[in-house]
Amino acid sequence: MENNIVTGCTASHIAGVIALFNSLKENVTWNFDFQVYCTGEPDEFKELEHPDIELIFGVALPCNPSGKGWGDGREDPAMPSMYNRVLIPQQSFKKYKKSMWLDADTIALKDISVLFDWHLGGRAVAMTLNGNPWNKEKQLLRRDYDVDHGLGNTPACQSGVMVFDNRKWLELELTDMFVDATLDKNVPDGAYVVQSYLGWILKGNFQQLPFEMNVDVSWLDMAQQRGMLGDPYILHYIGGGKKLPWTDEYIYAGTNYTTLWKQFYNEGKLT
Repeated sequence: MENNIVTGCTASHIAGVIALFNSLKENVTWNFDFQVYCTGEPDEFKELEHPDIELIFGVALPCNPSGKGWGDGREDPAMPSMYNRVLIPQQSFKKYKKSMWLDADTIALKDISVLFDWHLGGRAVAMTLNGNPWNKEKQLLRRDYDVDHGLGNTPACQSGVMVFDNRKWLELELTDMFVDATLDKNVPDGAYVVQSYLGWILKGNFQQLPFEMNVDVSWLDMAQQRGMLGDPYILHYIGGGKKLPWTDEYIYAGTNYTTLWKQFYNEGKLT
């Protein structure tokens, strides 16, 4: 395969990987390798053993800070599984031209393999803007921080879906920049952990994907009612470290989106 899709999880997020994998099998052209960066011991991940899943252990940054707005700012030993997405290019570049990261609380509804052919405009990574399609303020990086850091109208990224040009990322030394930022006490803590650090080092220099490629279920209905969103390719069950589709109900505008997620979860059986 020329490309790969990667997600990451601890044992507590295995349910999310199962639903994600099943949604990819049902809706996406299978022209990629599927890999899971596992944070934990191998015997904790037996539920994910499958011929089309490669489990990879020990991928972690040296520093994985907790965020002030994440899970009420608590320390979380699972943080490496959130941060290790920035290591994808150096893990993947020898074999894969492009790599895609998907959060374990996402599901694919349409054929997202089109993203492997997406033109990145010479940039190292593509993501959607943060926030939603109509609130321009929520799309700005400055809202990640308590004080003004001179960011102006710098756009903020949403890192639940990322498409990497692996060699371009390494050429720009973005992994090193990211690691340095997590270790630098002068870099402010952002509200959205890995996403805020990505925003800080990229300063808006990412290719913007359309919102359909990373749709937060909390604003899907309103965006479509306003005529600002087409059919979603990827649904994202964002919970801010406090809510998950395998433990909570996601009910918005009278629709229970957890019901859809459970269909792909398939009672915990990989398809």
